[in-house]
Amino acid sequence: MSVDYEEEFPALSKNDLMDCDDWHITIDSIIEALNYMVTQLVAHRSSDHKRLFLTERPTILRLSHPDLNILDVVEDPMGWAYQAAVRRLGYALYSKLSQYDPDPLGQMESVLHAVARRDPENEGRRGIIMDKSWDGIGDRDQRWMA
Repeated sequence: MSVDYEEEFPALSKNDLMDCDDWHITIDSIIEALNYMVTQLVAHRSSDHKRLFLTERPTILRLSHPDLNILDVVEDPMGWAYQAAVRRLGYALYSKLSQYDPDPLGQMESVLHAVARRDPENEGRRGIIMDKSWDGIGDRDQRWMA
């Protein structure tokens, strides 16, 4: 499902987005990847997957940075991988939007709602996944706050 840029992101021109930086990745491809990863994470969390890698939860300090918490990887490697991909896609989206818009976080919010709405039954869960995954993305002047 392709995004209607004029409706979803009025400040951006689709032609501008096709001339991307060295990655040769469009905002549309980031949005499609986000949709896929969020869909997979919702399905994963809805399944009866069992956390087989730990028999007993150890008492250790959890690291504050979400990308570094090894306990989450050990407990649920697939869930962590999906979540990490959503976060990484958030960084890529911010980077791309920063090239074209003075308010990339505002545009990211529009992307969040557009991707969440693709599955009305799980819209809230999908939005929360992206919101929490993107916490802290930005620069010194503006950051995503979950």
